[in-house]
Formats: sequence, structure tokens, C-alpha cells
Amino acid sequence: MISPIWRFELFGGLRLRQESREITRFRTRKTASLIAYLAYFPGRTPSRDDLVELFWPEAEPNVGRVNLRTALASLRRQLEPPDVPGGSVLITDNNSIRLHPDSFTSDVADFHRLMAAGAAHSHSTRSLAEAVALYRGDLLPGHYDDWIVPERLRLTEACYTALRRLIAANEQSGDLDTALDYALRAVGVDPLREEGYGDLIRLYLARGRPAAALRQYQDLERLLCRELNMAPSATLRALADMARQMSPQTHVPSLPRREALSPTLPTPAGNPHVPLGSAPIPACLPTARTRFFGREEELVYLMRLLGHSDSPIPQTPSAAFPLVTLTGPGGSGKTRLALEVARRYADTLDIAVYFVALADLQDVALLPDKILMALGLPRTTPSEPLAQIGAALRQRPSLLVLDNFEQLADAGIPIVHALCELPGLSCLVTSRQRLGIESEQEFPVRPLPTPAQPQSPADLTAFPSVQLFTDRAQKVRPDFQITAHNAVAIGKLCDRLEGLPLALELAATWAAVLTPTQMLEQMEDRFAFLVSRSKGRPPRHQTLHAAIESSYLLLTPELQRLFARLSIFRGGWTWEAAQNICSTPNALQHLALLRDHSLLLATESGTTMRFSMLETLREFAGSRLPPTEQAAQSERHASYFLAFAEEAEQGLFGAEQALWLERLEAEHDNLRAALAWSRTEGGDGRIRLALPCALTKFWSLRGGFQEGRKHIEEALAGSTQDIPISLHARTLLEGGLLAEPDGDLDTAHAYTLQALRLYESIGEEYGMARACSRLGAIASVRGDYAASFAYQETVLLFWRSHGTKREIASALNNLGNTANVQGSYVAAQAHLLEALPLARELEDTFMIAVIVGNLGLTALYQGDKETAQRRFEECLSLRRQIGMPLGVAASKANLAMVAFEAGDLDTASRLNAEALVVQVERGERLGIAYSLEACTLFAVAKGDYDRAARLGGAAEAIREAIRSPLTLPYFRSHWERAVIALHTHRNAARLRTAWDEGRMMPLVHAVALATE
Repeated sequence: MISPIWRFELFGGLRLRQESREITRFRTRKTASLIAYLAYFPGRTPSRDDLVELFWPEAEPNVGRVNLRTALASLRRQLEPPDVPGGSVLITDNNSIRLHPDSFTSDVADFHRLMAAGAAHSHSTRSLAEAVALYRGDLLPGHYDDWIVPERLRLTEACYTALRRLIAANEQSGDLDTALDYALRAVGVDPLREEGYGDLIRLYLARGRPAAALRQYQDLERLLCRELNMAPSATLRALADMARQMSPQTHVPSLPRREALSPTLPTPAGNPHVPLGSAPIPACLPTARTRFFGREEELVYLMRLLGHSDSPIPQTPSAAFPLVTLTGPGGSGKTRLALEVARRYADTLDIAVYFVALADLQDVALLPDKILMALGLPRTTPSEPLAQIGAALRQRPSLLVLDNFEQLADAGIPIVHALCELPGLSCLVTSRQRLGIESEQEFPVRPLPTPAQPQSPADLTAFPSVQLFTDRAQKVRPDFQITAHNAVAIGKLCDRLEGLPLALELAATWAAVLTPTQMLEQMEDRFAFLVSRSKGRPPRHQTLHAAIESSYLLLTPELQRLFARLSIFRGGWTWEAAQNICSTPNALQHLALLRDHSLLLATESGTTMRFSMLETLREFAGSRLPPTEQAAQSERHASYFLAFAEEAEQGLFGAEQALWLERLEAEHDNLRAALAWSRTEGGDGRIRLALPCALTKFWSLRGGFQEGRKHIEEALAGSTQDIPISLHARTLLEGGLLAEPDGDLDTAHAYTLQALRLYESIGEEYGMARACSRLGAIASVRGDYAASFAYQETVLLFWRSHGTKREIASALNNLGNTANVQGSYVAAQAHLLEALPLARELEDTFMIAVIVGNLGLTALYQGDKETAQRRFEECLSLRRQIGMPLGVAASKANLAMVAFEAGDLDTASRLNAEALVVQVERGERLGIAYSLEACTLFAVAKGDYDRAARLGGAAEAIREAIRSPLTLPYFRSHWERAVIALHTHRNAARLRTAWDEGRMMPLVHAVALATE
């Protein structure tokens, strides 16, 4: 039995306690929700797939599983430190995850137990009192997962019911003070329930406190009017009348939302309160001269952060933040969004709204005077303007908007901190950097959504970025419209402008003299193009360059230098990469500061946090990097990513293959940039060849044959002087490897033969063995089985003497594959069954999938459909696990043939069509030929002979183009029977016409015909 080592507290926020330790922060919000779920349902043993579906429903399955593993690893580090046995808290296996039941207790479990005891002993309220003492607030506030909200409502109802029972019991026993405490708690638990207010008002009257009773009634009256558009019941109105009769006071101000003022904000003498409703609620906001587009979700969320929402999600007073800061780079739309929030407050709530423009304020000492001006008040005391502000803002609930605070950030923070302590006041600040106040809630303002793909004119108008651009263009050209002619250009333009409102507005001003297509051409120098043609804009918004420069000038010289150096990255980076490439020892801290200044984005990607910047910011940063330093940065960048690619290449052969594929995908833009630099005049010749070699397996797994071939060919086109012969040979070998699935067998053979000659010239036996293995594979595809077998046998003998388990397994697989296509199925099975344990021992998922797939083919060729299907399904699962689109397509094509053999033509057609679509997308011409041939067989079996003839002609044309005849015995026999059927059911002329139509058919038409 393990003694409880953790106390899980879920009421009022997630806290994990253990003696002197307390955990309140987790790797991500999802990680916190995951551990809360496991603690809340201790009797459940959810499967991994269930948890992935619950917490990452939008993610691809393999990404969701990686996210789950990452979250579990983080939790295990927190809950099971080195001195705690592994598995003593988190119990995991391949299928399920749960918490060890003896390793923890929780407030929710105790609450349920005490509530049950209270229900069982109706004469005693002790258990209920202990239960409600545990209820420190809503269940997991701030979390809105699907399972949390109904549980939160259920627990709230249970606590409310228990509190009312405790009120009645204490009132009956004469303990009115305790009953009053419980009544106050009941109102806090559910502020919209009249019963609680009735108890509270009645108890205040019983205690002789009519003013307090009337204040509670007025609070309820305002709350019901604002939230439900209702008035209190007749019973409560009668209680309010009784309170008025008992007290001469006609108005009692509402209770403050926070208890006390900050000591730094003095309270003036006298009573500053003015009866609510005695004057109109002010809304001192600038006039909006342009329309507002999009951001509806952001508006609702901001209203919720500030303590008000029309959302059906229940709100509590603790959900409101006294300070919300909108952050973002210059031109991202912070001011406009803040104005829209303020306007909604002014239109829907009974509060005062004030707007303070600070863009031109440089002296923080003048900040109180600016606020007084916004409040419409003259300064009455020369020494304490803050006291005067406090007196005015305490009169009624208020929203204060402080716009463009960034230049006052450090010196102005104490003033904002003091303002945040005023009861009834909410502060909304816009700034290019967060303030760093403890009570602050930051809200990054993202660019508007843009159309990444071409859209129809109707669909294009759904994007807020397009709406804004069109609206501003119509200001200078009233007849400007989205048409079929300009829709593509508008979509591309908004995407190139990255949805930045300022950039969109500046571009739109040119609509009177430029078409969207011409604007796109001007984007080659976006800073010269994005200049305002309006004289009414403030200087910082006259050009996009000025907007960004004003943020840049707020940085320290050290941060400016790092910001410029980061322009070398493409698509994003990790902090380790920044530290290494930018020669910044404390890179993580500096990246956090740049993120705080809204110049970087930080996004969780799989198992790491990645940083990135908008392309607009990257171009500006690059302009601040001197040419000599840019050259040095480029070299460090390429060297770093060569080392990364070489490490990843090794990782692709092991158990972490899926993880390395994700990392390579994430860094693909950086790798492409390094490849491009290596081919420039100042590039490094060794990197030019070594980097594409390291990426060949990645391109093969992802089906990027054509991209990989392009990089290999460009690398080989450069000078090979001073390049090691072995590296030159390897580059040729990898080029041949990529050319084969692309259907270019001539190039594959020529490259591989050249590589063999170079390896022979330096006597490198390992290279010679690999080249011979590839030549054997090419010979097999060409149908020269004798040559293929001779090559593969020689290679296997060499690897048995000199190679590793991986090389032996690969040679056995190649030999088995060759035996398969020769029709030697017994020999093929023997070779493959010898290779499979070696691959499993290596935990090489890719190799396991290949060998299992080949065993499936062996079974299919022997007529064992059940074994073939089982092998193909296992292969499909493995290839999905590591994210191999072409491998998945090949497995589906193989399963289609099993279905065909079983007579299930519908399933066969569906699976083969799915495979063909992927093969076309990835350009795998050999796979396309096989899939079109399979479609021909299915069409013949269905009696659709004309369609079959066209598909057969299309397949034949592709095979001729790639010089790969159909020689596989299994397929050949099926193909010959199909051709005989065509000749039987169609005369020669009709058949030849249909066949020739297929041969001349564009590939897109052949695919459409095949997938009908």
C-alpha cells in the first residue's frame, strides 16, 4: 500500500500539493486539464486514443499521440521526481493511462464523500459544513473542456443546495451570524439565484442591518436587469420595502469588487460617492471613422476577461481581471480592437467608459493629467492628482482604456498598478509590450485571417482581411469590387500582407491607381510600397516601416542586434538554434523579451516551443543586419542545420522515427534556406552536397522525390573540386535513390553506376556494396531478375561478413523482394522472415513496415488472402504511425488487390482510388502505373470495357515513359486475362480507339476516369 503523496485541489484552480511542494503551473493548459481529468475520474482507465480524442480532437492522430506522450512525460517529471519510484503515481501502458489510486487524494473526492454522508444523515449538518469548506471556487476555472463544464455546473448546484440547508439549520438554531456567512457564500456561488439573496436580505434585516440588506437588493436588481433583463420577484421587492422603512437612507452604493485601495493611491477627505443614476453614464471615446471587421471571438473573450460576457458559460466575480493588456506589433489593430470593446461596454453596460490616448506622451509625470482630461475634470489639487482620479472613478463601475502605453511602460507601471486596485474599475491597455503587473492578463492581438489558398469571390469575402482591404479600397475607388478576374490576386495580396490591418489599409490606398495584380508586383519592396497617401494619419502609421521601427527603437542595443540576427531563420526556430546560430548565451531570456515586445510569436509545436516572426518583421530585421554579418550568420545557419539533418538522419532509423520526421517538417524552411545558401557564390561546397544527402531519407519517407532530385541535381551541377570523392559518390547514390520512384530509371541507373565507379576508385567497400544493392533494385524494377538476384546475393554475403544488423536486414529484404518478383515465393518468405526479427530488434518502424508489406505480397502471390490482408493492415498501421503518405497509399493499393481477389470490387475500387490520389499528388509515377492497371482490372471485372481500355492505354503510356515494363508475374497474369476479356467483348477497331484515347489522355483526366 502506497501512502498518499499528493493532494489534488481542483476547486478554485488546479493545485497539486505535497508536504512543502506545490505545483500550480503546468507545461500547457492541455497538460493541466489532462491531470485534472485523471484525478477527477479516479475509477476510470481511459485509453490513449480516448485521451487523444478528448484533448486534441483537431490534431492528426500521430500528432495527438505525440502531444499526449509529451504531456505525460512532463507530468511524470513533476509528479515522480528522481526520489520517487517510476509508476508510483502515473500508471501507463501501451493502451491506457491512470493515476495510482493510493498515490493521491483530492478535494473533489472528499467533497463527494462528505456530501453523500450529509445526505445519509439528514439530522446532522457537520458533513455538509466540511464539504462546503472544501468548495473554494468553481471547478477548474478558466478551463472549458467538454467534460469540465457540466461537472462544474453539477458541483455548483450541489454546493448551493448544501449551503441553503446549512443556512436553514443555523437560522433554526438561532446562530444568525453563521447563517449569514453561509448566505453570503451562497450568493457568491450562484449570483443569479434569488433564493440566496432572499436568505441574505432576510438575515441582514434580522440582524438589524437594513442598509446592508438594501444594498444586496440593489446589487441583485442591477445584476438581473443586465444579465437576464428581469426584475426581482415580488417577495424580494417586499423585503426591500421593509428595509427602506427600517432605514432612512435612500441609496446604498454597491459593494466594491476589490476590498481596498492600493496604499500608493491616496483617498481624499469627504465622501466622494455620487448616487448611481443621478447623471448620464459617460462614454468618452474617439469617433471611429472606419468600419470594424472580424474579431468577434476576440471581442467576446475580452468582455469575459473584463468581467462581462453574453456567453452562456457561467461567470463568477473571480473570472474578471482588473487589467487586460492588448499586445501586438505596430499596425496589428490593437487600438481599433480596444475601441470596439469599449464601445460595446458603453452600449450594453451601466458603466462609465473613458479613453486615454498616450501615443504622443513622453513624460510619465503628465500621465495623471491626461487621465483627468479624459475624465473631463480639471486638476483641483496641485500635489495629488491620483487622489482626484480615484475619487472620480470610485463613483461608479468604470472601464479605463489606456492606448499606446509602450513608451511609458516602465515608469508608468506604478500608476497603472494603483489604478487596478480601485474598486469597480477595469483597465484595458494597448501596448507593444506587456506591463508585467501581477494582476495583468495579456491578450496578444493576432493578424486577421487570410486566404492561404485561391478562393471564389463569394468565399473570399468571408475573410476579415479581405473585408477590410475591400472596404478601404472602396474609400478611394467606390466601384472597387471582388470579381472573378481579381479574386486570386486579392487573396494572394492579403496573404502576403499577413492580415496586418495597417498593411492592408496602406495597400488599399493605392486601389485608385493600381490593380490588385499590380499591387502584388510592388510587394517585392513592401516597405517602399506600403506608404500612406493620406495626410491624416499619425507619423507612426504613415508607413509600415515607421510602425515597425517605432517598436524596434524601444529595444536595447543587445535586443536590436539579436532581432536583426534572427532574420536568418525561415519558418521558425527553437531557442537552442537561436543561441547557437546567433551567438547569444542567454538566448532564451532575450527571446522572451522580444516576444514581450510583440516582435516574435511563440507557438507550441509537438514537443517543443517554436519562435517565429511575421515575414514583414523578418524583412525589417534583415535590413538592420550588415552584409558582412549576414554572410557570417548564413554560414552558421547552414552549418547548424547540416548537423541537425545528419542527427535526424540517424534518428529516422530508430524508435523515434516519428518524432524526427516532425522535427524535420518543422525545420523544412530552414533546411531549404541552408540548401539555397550553399549553392551561392559564398556558399560552402561540402554543405552543398552533404545536406541533400542527409535529407534523402526524409524526402523518401514523405514522398518528396521531385524536390529532393532538384536539390541533388543542383548540388551536382556545382564544382566538385576539393570535395571528397566519397561525398561526391554518395550524392550520386542518393540522387539515384530519389530518381527511381520518380520513374526515371535511366537517371537512377546512370547515377548509381557513376557512384559505384567512384567508390571503386578509392576502394571503399561499404560504398560499393550500397551501390550494388541499388543497382539490383533498379534491375528488379526493369524486369532483369537474374542481374538483380546476382547483385543482391553478393551484397548479402558482404554484409554478413562486414555489416550491421540493419544492413543485413536490408539486404535480406531486398533479396526477398527480388525472389518475390521472380516467383520464388518460398525463398522470398525465408529471406523476409529472417529479416523481420532484426528490424524489430532495431525498432526501425520504417524497415518493419517494408518487410511486413513484402511478406503480405508473398502471401497474396501464393493465394493466401487472409494472411496477406493481415500483413497489409499491419503495414498500413505502421506507415500511418510514422506519417508516410506514399507508404500508406501503397498499403491501400495492396489491400485493394486482396479485396479484388475476394470479389469485393467496391472496396477494391475505393481503396485503389484513395491510393492513386496520393500517388498523383506526390508524383510517384511507378505507383500511378500500378494503380491505373489495377483500375483496369476492376473495370473489366465490372464489365465496363470501354473505360477499362482507356485506363489500360493510360497505364501503358506511363510505363513506356518511365521505361519500366510490367513484368511482375502476379500482376502480369491478371493483366493478360483482362486483355483477353477486352478482345473478347470489343472488336479490334473499337478497342484500339479506346486504348489510343487512353494513351493520349492527360494524367488529370486519367485519374478522374479511374476514380469515378
